[in-house]
This record gives sequence, C-alpha cells and structure tokens, in this order.
Amino acid sequence: MRGSRSREHILPQWLHPYIEVPGVSLEHRAVDEEGARLLRSHDLKSFALNSICTRCNNGWMSSLETEVKPILLPLINGTRSAQSLSADERTVLARWAFKTAFMILSVQKTDSVPWKIFEDWAVAGAGAPDPAVIFALSDIQSTPGFGYLTESDDLEDSPVHPVNLRVSLCIRSLLLVVLLPLDDKGRVPRKGHVLFELLWPLNTETIFRPTDVGPEINRTYGEFIKYLAGFAHAGIQSRTL
Repeated sequence: MRGSRSREHILPQWLHPYIEVPGVSLEHRAVDEEGARLLRSHDLKSFALNSICTRCNNGWMSSLETEVKPILLPLINGTRSAQSLSADERTVLARWAFKTAFMILSVQKTDSVPWKIFEDWAVAGAGAPDPAVIFALSDIQSTPGFGYLTESDDLEDSPVHPVNLRVSLCIRSLLLVVLLPLDDKGRVPRKGHVLFELLWPLNTETIFRPTDVGPEINRTYGEFIKYLAGFAHAGIQSRTL
C-alpha cells in the first residue's frame, strides 16, 4: 500500500440495501474436521478493510464498482441470466468478481493466498483477470442476503495439492465462483452442471461433466453455497480429462 489508508467496503455500499436482511448479521465461521466455529459477527457496513490506499479506493476500484452496477443488479434480482451477458459485460463482471474475491481473502486467515496475482493485476491496470477461472450461476432460487465461502480445491490425481483456491460469493439469485491457481500450470475450465456459465476466460470451450443436483431443502445457507460451488471446476491443462 502506498499513500494514506482508506476504508474499503468489500461489498459496495450501494449494494447493501438490496441484500441486507433486517436483524441478521454476517457471521464468519471456520469449518474443519472438528466442526464449525464462529469467528465474528457484524453487519455489512463493518465488512471492510483498512489496507487499501485512498488513491486505489477512490480511483480504479470506485470506477469498477460503478461499471459493474448495471450488470450486477439484474443478476442478483433474478431479472437477467449470466447466459445473456455480452463479452464486454462478462469481462466487467469477471473483473469485479476477481477483485472482490481478493478483498474477501484479505479479511480471512486463509493460507496460500496468491497475492502476487492480485498485485500484478492491479499494477497492470485491473484489466483481464488472468490467471483465473470464473463461473456464474444466475438461475438459482433466490437466497436470503449474501454469503461467501473460501476453501482450497483439490483435484483428484493431481501431483500438486491443493491446486486451486476457491472463493464463492452467493448474492441472492447470483452465485459467482472464482478459482485462483496455486501453481504456475495452465488451467482448462470444466463444469459439473449445465446451469453454470463460464464467465472467464472468454471464448473457451468448457468440458461438461454431468453431475446430479439433489434437493437443497434441508441444507443450511452455508451448506447450500458449498454444495452449489462444488459443481464448478478448473483442471490442469496437462492432464487427460
């Protein structure tokens, strides 16, 4: 960070009225073999960090939030689908998802965060979010408010574990899954369910793997996000798929 510090809201403040649930706080939980532990609880206004400089916060980050707003709102309200997005709109949404994923990771105690990817991207002008694979699912039944999930994503038979860092954002009718590489090998996207739309990279043919989707009625909100996010994958380019 260079210059003076500023307070960056991880979700833009203009989005809060659309996703806040009265009387419900955002709860951060850590889940491992021993179960779930509540780390902290607060409202969306406190979902922020103080490690972004004023120049970035009021400059390219603010411009990106303004650019994504007319694209994001119809997706979270369920009045538009990811399949309807143009190439330019997909790029803007992918850039926003990429930036937001790293903002979420910055307030978590997540190991092996590939910060250099974000730093190089920001210095280069915050354009194409490479390397990353980003999926969207915008045809889900509207869920309450906002939730997120960060986890390492192992791929079977991979010589390196874990190979991806997975960040999933569920905002009402929109689920964004950002897969960040933890090694320097190429990625080829593959999706496990036809509902998922590959946002990024553009013009890439995905490999479809049929996956059953069971009933979600008995799942908690966190389990629901994890369940859906598990259907989006990125493979290793050198592997035989």
